Amino acid sequence: MLIKWFAIIGLTLFQIASTIMYPIAKDNKIEGGSYPFNPIIVTIFAECSKLIFTLLTIFYSNLSLNSLKIQLTLLKQSLTLKHIIFSFVPVLFYAISNNLIYLVMTKVNGITFLISRNLSIIFTAILSQLFFNRRLCSIQWVAVILLFLGATTSQLHNCQKESNFQFSLIGYFLCIFLALISSSVGIYTEYIYKKPNHIPFLIQNLQMYIFGILVNIIALYIFDKNQFLSNNWFQGFSTITYAIILNHALSGIATAIALKFSNNITKVFTSAFAMVISSFVSLAIFGDFIGIQIYLGIGIVVCALFLFFGPGTEIELKNMNLGNNNNQNNNNENNYQNNNNENNKSK
Repeated sequence: MLIKWFAIIGLTLFQIASTIMYPIAKDNKIEGGSYPFNPIIVTIFAECSKLIFTLLTIFYSNLSLNSLKIQLTLLKQSLTLKHIIFSFVPVLFYAISNNLIYLVMTKVNGITFLISRNLSIIFTAILSQLFFNRRLCSIQWVAVILLFLGATTSQLHNCQKESNFQFSLIGYFLCIFLALISSSVGIYTEYIYKKPNHIPFLIQNLQMYIFGILVNIIALYIFDKNQFLSNNWFQGFSTITYAIILNHALSGIATAIALKFSNNITKVFTSAFAMVISSFVSLAIFGDFIGIQIYLGIGIVVCALFLFFGPGTEIELKNMNLGNNNNQNNNNENNYQNNNNENNKSK
């Protein structure tokens, strides 16, 4: 499907763009080179942008009055407690995951955090097989491990200056918990999008974006009450800030489309590839030294992509299916033979 590939390509480009935009947006005059704007407010405006885009898409794809009435009816039908909970859960866990990152980074060193973050690649593959019965062949499992190693290797330049070793049992637990939440919420969101029901894809997105706005507004009130009550939510905003908001919104829409029309494993491979390329592009643009680990990481990720989606995988999957069919046929024949034997004994 063409829209799936547009979403995957778009997701890759948007993630690469974000690694360029965020360093530019940092204000070096501020201690630590922090952002001049509030990241939670940026997220709120990004969620608002996604909501507006979805509303416009619904409107322009249903220009007739009858079509709009149907969409309104479907929207009313989706406002049940069951559907509201289904849509609210992933938004809540995304918010928990985003805030948990800051806590984890205070408990462990950079290398530990990096490795644990990439553990979500392996967790996603395991959960996909468990919940969607998406069986992976041995070649694909090798590709998943290589993807984890390649993504981690390419990011090691971020940890070169950190030599002190921190051991924290709570920190390691939080790292694994964060990786598990990250992969689980992706699987759950895919389940919502693909669950057979009468709620259209755009209506599902509409609900999640509304909840996303509400959750982040509450987070702003909790973590920065003064700015929440002020009239200056645009403090520190510049052209690059609006570009970040737009990029964030488009990336979120591309992610939703990728989960709807593809799957989490494809998204994980796309994100890992974008992360590796982003490291190379970011270092090249900002004039930093590009170490061997970047080239090594790119090579490993490309190998992983070729192994996972290559022709050898299709052959092994076909052989697996043939083997399963043969086993099923043998079981049926054995059951049939056992039934015949029982019938003969009864006679």
